[in-house]
Amino acid sequence: MRTPAAQNDPDLAIDWRAAHAAVDLISGKWDLLVVAELTGRPRQYNDLLHTTGLDGKQLTRALRRLQNADLVKRMMQGSGQSARVFYSLTPHGRRLFVPLHALAEWWAHSSAADM
Repeated sequence: MRTPAAQNDPDLAIDWRAAHAAVDLISGKWDLLVVAELTGRPRQYNDLLHTTGLDGKQLTRALRRLQNADLVKRMMQGSGQSARVFYSLTPHGRRLFVPLHALAEWWAHSSAADM
C-alpha cells in the first residue's frame, strides 16, 4: 500500500503495513522505557524495577511482550540458589536504536514538541 506521493517519488515509498507491524511491536505502554534501559547493557530484573520505576506486574508484562517479539532475551547465569537472571536486547532489538533515535530527533525538532 503506497501513498500517491510515493508513486511519483521512489524515495518516499514506504511499506505502510510493515511500518504498522514495526510500531505494533513496541506499542505497549512501557515497552520503549524497558528497551531504553536495556540499550547499554544486560540488566537484572530488580535493577530494571529500580531504574524504570515500574511495578512488578508492569515490568513483567513488558518483558514478556518484548521477548515474544524477539526484541529482548532472558539469560540465566549460574545454577541453583546462585542463579542470576539477566535481560538484554537481541540483535533484532538493538537494531531499534537507529529508528528510535531518528524518531526522537524528529520530535525534538518538530513544532509539535513546542506545544
